[in-house]
Amino acid sequence: MTRTVRRSLESVKQIAADVVARFGQRLVVVGVTAGEANGSYTEVMFGDQCQCPIIIGVARNESDADLRRRIADGLRQHFDHVHN
Repeated sequence: MTRTVRRSLESVKQIAADVVARFGQRLVVVGVTAGEANGSYTEVMFGDQCQCPIIIGVARNESDADLRRRIADGLRQHFDHVHN
């Protein structure tokens, strides 16, 4: 896995919003929160049309591609499990 400098919470939120825009579901990024004060673990919170909470843990020091992939995989897993 390629690592980069830890990004801001706002940057993670923008990447998550980009993934949501391409995902084809009625999703919204509700928020992003730091899981640890000085760590890279971050939780991205999403909402969907049925108001099911979706929380995906990511690391802010992942590359853009890895972060996008982790978010997309988490969303796919949610929809495969909850909506099928």
